[in-house]
Amino acid sequence: MSKSKLFNCEELAQYYKEGHLDDLLKRFDKEINSRTLIGAGNDASAFRYGTDQVLKLTTKNIKWFKHFGNGASDAKEFQKHINSLKPYFAPIDKILYEDDRVFIYVQRKCQVIDKSHISSSEAIGMFKFVKFMIENDVLMTDLAPHNLGTINGQLVSFDFHGLGPLSNGDGKFRKSGWWRRLARNLARFMAAVYVPKDMKKYGEMFQNCTTKTIQKIKQDSNLPKSFGNLVEYMSDNLDNAEVDTVVKLLAYCISDMTKFASSKAERSRH
Repeated sequence: MSKSKLFNCEELAQYYKEGHLDDLLKRFDKEINSRTLIGAGNDASAFRYGTDQVLKLTTKNIKWFKHFGNGASDAKEFQKHINSLKPYFAPIDKILYEDDRVFIYVQRKCQVIDKSHISSSEAIGMFKFVKFMIENDVLMTDLAPHNLGTINGQLVSFDFHGLGPLSNGDGKFRKSGWWRRLARNLARFMAAVYVPKDMKKYGEMFQNCTTKTIQKIKQDSNLPKSFGNLVEYMSDNLDNAEVDTVVKLLAYCISDMTKFASSKAERSRH
């Protein structure tokens, strides 16, 4: 395989074409090659590294550097911030290399979630994860199952290059439409607890979220009222949703899901 095939990211592919990665690839030839390649994404390429770690080569053009770091592009600041967001972000163990364009880091290896068999604990963990982000003034909306995994049973994100600030420091959401993309995944995870066989259907309902979709969810006897209240609030308050209110509504969802999952587990034992 040509080394150019290791990069799906436009910036990395361009850097490779222009020869900017030549010295790096020579230095890390044993770690970065077609045999160790796990996958090439839009921001980074991932490679196997030992038995329980993953090596990632990524561009410094990721969203994180545009929003954090006070205008600097210091990979160690990226590591410090991500590692402060425990326990929902897979820890960065080490920065192996960085220059003005790219950096390489080593991350804990996760057990990637099986999107066709999401467990109740994983689904509840997803809602807790979203609540955690909102409480810590950060937000990442691309939380599809393929970007999530578990480490020792803890749900984590292992792809956080798109992390950005939640608000402008005023208790309001920075972007009014932030919740639309997230709602699709929340619906899928909610369905995993209550109607597992219909996870895909519930996710697709939010592909183009409309008032009709919200009303359908609120009237759906398969799902708790708390979820309908959450999506309705976000839909009705696009430009003035309050962080504290969203946190409370998420907490109600988590409580309902936990009670239902416990009751379901209890029934299965008898």
